[in-house]
Amino acid sequence: MLADPCRMLSIVNTLGAPCASPCYHQVPSGDWEKCGPKIFEEEVKPLLEAAGINFKMQETRHKMHAREIAYSLDLTKYDGIACFSGDGVVVEIGSTLFQCHLALFQEVNFRGCKCPLNVASIVQGDKVIFSVLLLAWGLVADINIESEKYRWMGSARFDIYSLLRIFGLRKYNGKIQFVPALGYEEFGDPIGEPNNWKGETVILQDAFENGGGSEIHGYKGSSTEFEASKWRFINGPFVTVWIQNAPWASKDIMAAPQAKFSDGCLDLLIVKDCPKTVLFSLLLSTRDGSHVYSPFVTYLGVKALKLEPGQRVGDRTMGGIIDMDGEAIARGDDAIHYDPNWMDRGTPFLMKVDEGLATLFCPN
Repeated sequence: MLADPCRMLSIVNTLGAPCASPCYHQVPSGDWEKCGPKIFEEEVKPLLEAAGINFKMQETRHKMHAREIAYSLDLTKYDGIACFSGDGVVVEIGSTLFQCHLALFQEVNFRGCKCPLNVASIVQGDKVIFSVLLLAWGLVADINIESEKYRWMGSARFDIYSLLRIFGLRKYNGKIQFVPALGYEEFGDPIGEPNNWKGETVILQDAFENGGGSEIHGYKGSSTEFEASKWRFINGPFVTVWIQNAPWASKDIMAAPQAKFSDGCLDLLIVKDCPKTVLFSLLLSTRDGSHVYSPFVTYLGVKALKLEPGQRVGDRTMGGIIDMDGEAIARGDDAIHYDPNWMDRGTPFLMKVDEGLATLFCPN
């Protein structure tokens, strides 16, 4: 906790999917969107008042409203932001704060434990977003995002939809380029130095010199440079590509057991070919991290990565979903509602890491 009385902005999502709280079942059909405010008023607000925390409650009124709130926020008025929502609002708030307000962050007098955390910048043209957890494409992303329609099942939706997706297994064409971390230099094949090589740092600069700079007022992403000769590649087709910044993808999924919070690296997991009979047990083994020892999993550390997602094998009209920190940031499927804030799924994604840029806080 903070040493002095805390001033907190509480952002309550009113637009998310039905929540798993018992109060959801008490809400009349069609009114489940009011579950967030109900939880805040009945369960959270009394705790804040009892702790002597001064707070302002702000409800989200439309899609991307949380991003608008964070963009215009005066951070000098608050000691912290609490999100009462799914991970979508957290992603919107966190990414916007990095873009617009990073220079305003100050050290707080905090009683408890803290540790530095890597932050990955994902660049595509003039768009830059920031990730602290994961980026996924292929099977893992399809399960996570497409199973949203079964959220009423609770956490069982992941197991059930995993079976559905494995029975109708998809593979995706594409290419991954990466700079291997120390000890992983033998993975993949060397790219070499073709005459028309354009360094990855130049791509980052272009993102801000050709239009992106007018929208981004704060942090612009990692400026780390890598020699062209350091880059290697792996070609598809892929069953799944999974990039982790931390060991745990959720409270019961240890996706990358060797990942560290602040080592300047990302953990890359790739599955290219795997029998369907093995694939489900492989997903189940992510609960203890033993999946990384499977001969069907390529697991390595990388310092930077460029993902070039292609079309689905057997259907050139369909691509996959790019999932960042649990939210779709690009879709190549037949999504009914297109979000103009999405990135272009057919254009390469450049991903770099800033070591220890963020800080994790937790009580003793």
